[in-house]
Parts: sequence; C-alpha cells; structure tokens
Amino acid sequence: MKTFRTSTMLFGTILSVVFSTSGQTSFVNATEELQPIATTFNKTTSIIFPASITSVDRGSPEVLIQKAKGVLNVLQIKAAHRSMKETNLTVITADGTLHHFFIRYEDNPACLTWKVTDFLYGNNFSVMLQQPNHDHEINTHTQAIQKSKNPRFMKSTGNHKMKLQLNDIFIKDEVLFLKLTIANKSNINYTTDFIRFYTEDKRQVKRTASQQLDRKPIFTQGDATQIIGRTKKTIVYAFEKFTIPDAKQGVIELFEQKGGRHLKLTFKNRRLVKAKPVPATDNIMF
Repeated sequence: MKTFRTSTMLFGTILSVVFSTSGQTSFVNATEELQPIATTFNKTTSIIFPASITSVDRGSPEVLIQKAKGVLNVLQIKAAHRSMKETNLTVITADGTLHHFFIRYEDNPACLTWKVTDFLYGNNFSVMLQQPNHDHEINTHTQAIQKSKNPRFMKSTGNHKMKLQLNDIFIKDEVLFLKLTIANKSNINYTTDFIRFYTEDKRQVKRTASQQLDRKPIFTQGDATQIIGRTKKTIVYAFEKFTIPDAKQGVIELFEQKGGRHLKLTFKNRRLVKAKPVPATDNIMF
C-alpha cells in the first residue's frame, strides 16, 4: 500500500497537462485521487464528478464504462468478467481537471457510489447532479452525427469543381439534422458568402411569384466559411423539426463570395421521412 500511495502522489504533483485544440492552448489540472476504486461483475459502480465529463479513457477493455443517462457528471463502471486485472481510468471534466483512478476487481465492493469531491475536500463537500440543457444536447448530437460512418449519400450537385452533397438526415425528438459535405476539387480556395436553406414550389407557374420559406439552423457543427483547394468539409446543421408539402421541395444554396461557383441542391419530402435516429453518443456501453 505504501508503494501505491507513493506512486499516485507523484502523479498528483503534476501541475498541468497542456492540450492544443483548434490553435488554442488550454491547461488541464491533475488531481490527487489516492483511493483505488473497486468494481464488480454484477453490480454497477458510479463516480460523481464536480463538473461535466468531457473525455474518458480506460486502460483496459476489461472495464466497461458509460456516462449515466440524463446527467453530465456521473460515470458508471462495471467489470467485464470476474477475473478482471487491475487497470487505470482517466477522466477529463469541463472545469479543466484531469482525474486519474486505479480500478480493481472485488466480488462485493464496500462502496458502489464515489464522489470525487470526497477525495479532494472531504465528506462535507456536496456535489449536484448536472442536468444537460437543450444546447448541450444538440451539440452532443451534432458531434456524434459528424463522426458517424457509412453515410447513405442521399443527393449531390456540382459546379466548376465544387461539390455539395447531402450525406444523411437524422432526427431526435423535435430536432432535424442535415449532414452535408462540401468538397473543393480545384486549386482555388472557396470562400463562402452564405448558405441558405428554404422550401419552394416544385413548379413555378408563369406570372406567379414563387413562395419561399426560409429554414434557419438552430445549431451548426463545423465551419463552412472557407473550403481550401483540394479539401472537403463535413458540416451538420440542426433545425426545428419540419416536413415538406407534396407541391414543394427543400433547397440548399451555397454562394461563393466574389465568385460564380454557386451550388443549388434540391430534395423532396420522401428523403426527410427517411431520417435515421441520432447515433449513440456513448461509444463504450455495458
């Protein structure tokens, strides 16, 4: 036990771990969790953190982990089998803290609920369960969609070596998600003036004004501001749920700033009603 405590205290003396994301540097503070956590095969152990969980890494697939449904700061763990060997678990939370644990197997753990604040501040420090808000949920869903594989490739259009592709459509409760890919096959960078989503009449009768209804995204995952030559970007747009009347069609327009490579992609309601459920946001499950 003395050797264990010495090694973990050395870990705790690390002041910070530096990460670089999107050109910005952030500091992740290391904690001094000295207490090993026991888990078992037929019961779930829960760890409650003082802030939302943003990243989880397990040292061995013998430990099964998942975020608790409906909250942001609870991690659930379980042993995959009774002969599980001791391993480690690393968790980063939204307050910029890196938490490190040693996970070992016990048939009957004395404790099944652990509060990280007990390690740091003692038992008198209370911690609240954090409920996800609407924006956080949509952000999580769009990230999962952006990373999802095997798109259906629903429709595409091209102009002057630029390509706009509707990869897939997803639905979650009252929110509709469109996953697009914009590809620049030329050597000339493409700077976007604007991207527009709307519905319009399928057929425009002469001398009759066409009725167009704009659809404003409520959330966007990805940046379509510029598509560098010989590259492509995948963007996910979230909308309040809608369908398209039979006499109308959905339209996505992409306009180039100070250029002529404009793209227009149309789709019908039959594609919207094929919307798939949003992929699971937890890729490690019991």
